[in-house]
Amino acid sequence: MKILVADSSAVVRSIEKEILALNPAFEYAGGVSTIEEVREKAVKNLCDSLIIDSELFGKKELDSIFFELNQLHLKTILFVKSISKVFTGSSKIKIMEKPSFISCAQDKLKEYAALFQEILEEKNCFVQENPAANIKKGQFDAVFIGVSTGGPAAIQKLLSGLNGDFPVPILIAQHIDSVFDKSLIDWLNKNTRLPVHLAESGVVPKKGNVYFAPADFHLVVKSDGANGFYMDLNKDEPVNFVRPSVDVLFFSAANVLKKKALAVLLTGMGNDGATGCVKIKEAGGYTITESEKSCVIYGMPKSAFEAGGSVEVMDLDKIAQRLMELAG
Repeated sequence: MKILVADSSAVVRSIEKEILALNPAFEYAGGVSTIEEVREKAVKNLCDSLIIDSELFGKKELDSIFFELNQLHLKTILFVKSISKVFTGSSKIKIMEKPSFISCAQDKLKEYAALFQEILEEKNCFVQENPAANIKKGQFDAVFIGVSTGGPAAIQKLLSGLNGDFPVPILIAQHIDSVFDKSLIDWLNKNTRLPVHLAESGVVPKKGNVYFAPADFHLVVKSDGANGFYMDLNKDEPVNFVRPSVDVLFFSAANVLKKKALAVLLTGMGNDGATGCVKIKEAGGYTITESEKSCVIYGMPKSAFEAGGSVEVMDLDKIAQRLMELAG
């Protein structure tokens, strides 16, 4: 069992390393002091288990901490200040009140070595499955994308990674000035394989086509009964100080398509799209948020992640391939 130790204190990390050395079932995978280092180790498969102090997450609520830890797919012991104050919800991550390791005698350290093994070998204590395990490939009827600052280049890169026979339509809410929306469409049509249009009210979107909300219009989808759905534009009040609003588009996707909605939230300032991601996820749909590493501005995706609305976090250059896998 390769165990990574994450704690802000070098002394505590040293003691936890000593505890792990007392049990031959453990292999010490290193000690780190930041969440970024934890993610890096997990991505590189340098560990399969984690012992971590909740204080490394700052002032985040525990449900946000659980969500972030679940995405690492590591067996995890999470230390907290007080077990009585913990809201565990449905999370299966094991939580413990943090011991005062520095004052522990050697016999007590041996007890912790045995306890850690008991916890980490209890298979039903952890969420280890891929969050996409229950997703059926091809279940989605459309992809919905929200983006703001840094959007044109991000969208061009994403669309360029999709095949010309992409099996569902793509609807995009991009914060953009009216002077540039038509120019953006023209540029994308010259630099991607998919036909790109400004959305129009009453139009049923075609598979393999991309539709942008025109500047200063909200774009929504509405049910067309047995025929599926169609697009509609409106000039309702701005939401999150913007029109078009990503939240408005995502809310309509959650209401109309439910589990058949596949949403992506890319680079952008502010929090537009965060609540919409939560709604799509709650409706049974799938949400991808761009990673901090590849974002121009890690505002909108971060807000969605912290709100619990992100099923999967990915670098921009990997999202197109993921969309093709999920869309079938």
